[in-house]
Amino acid sequence: MKGTKFLVALAVLSASTLASAEIYKWKDANGHVHFSDQPPADAKANTTTLKGGAPVATPASAPDSDASKPAGPKTWQEKEQEARQRKAEQAAADKKKKDEDDRAADKERYCTNLRNNRAMMQQGGRVGTPNAKGEMELYSDEQMAKRIAELNDKIAKECSK
Repeated sequence: MKGTKFLVALAVLSASTLASAEIYKWKDANGHVHFSDQPPADAKANTTTLKGGAPVATPASAPDSDASKPAGPKTWQEKEQEARQRKAEQAAADKKKKDEDDRAADKERYCTNLRNNRAMMQQGGRVGTPNAKGEMELYSDEQMAKRIAELNDKIAKECSK
């Protein structure tokens, strides 16, 4: 007896989840979208089937009631989508500007370092570089002149405004 009641309850529950209803979707003359369980009397409607209480999405490419009618006021979803798109475009523009500013600042620091190195070498003191043992090897006068010429070339090529 208990098993029979359980099976009947299970059958009723299964039948209720399998039941489906048709929902009609259409746009009125003002462009507003409407949903109803009754088809409109004066407009062509698309049907959407609901199964188990969950809506089944209609394809986005499905035509609305009449594509030749001018679009009415935008829905809140369309406005929100446009706002999100504008926000994303603004964020991309801001990132691009920040990247350009960062590159310009990096280049300015690089050029300042080149000019400082050239000025140090032109002062005439002894300049050198450490060797593999960590000892300072001083530049000869010819090496200093060559290094100053290299710095002048780099400044002319990379730092001219």
